[in-house]
Amino acid sequence: MGTKTAIGRKKDAGLCVMKTLASIFSILRLVLSAESGPGAAVSAVMITNRPLSQAVYQGGAVTFTVGASSTNRLSYQWTLNGAILSGATNPSLTINNLQPTNAVDYAVIVSDLTGVAYSSPAILAVLTNLVSPSITQQPNCGPRRHCNLHRGGVRHSPALLSVEFQ
Repeated sequence: MGTKTAIGRKKDAGLCVMKTLASIFSILRLVLSAESGPGAAVSAVMITNRPLSQAVYQGGAVTFTVGASSTNRLSYQWTLNGAILSGATNPSLTINNLQPTNAVDYAVIVSDLTGVAYSSPAILAVLTNLVSPSITQQPNCGPRRHCNLHRGGVRHSPALLSVEFQ
């Protein structure tokens, strides 16, 4: 008879744990298949299209949408900064009359009887205090019309600003 080392016992224990987990998952699949009906496939929930981050003007509306797949009926629960958003249980979440307080992270938890999937957060930016572009100081242009607009020469909103000199 040979003696087992501590390493040999750890390998045997690890193999035993793996076989036990495989047995448990096989039993779980059988139970879930039986609950779903004869011949029903058991699959994991998968998010196919995550909600996207958006920037929307104050007072406007935003809609976040998630795409998910499973062979089983899906349930949805939206979260706001990680907290459950009461009543938000559809694949889409619409928020109207946006205010700065709505500028947070939104995510969704999608589940079925086989498991749960978590979306990555979609960040909402609410644009406020928009100011129309205006020249507050004349630009300092060189002979080739290379103009210096820094140091507060142009006041603008967060939107893209384009300046053309003729």
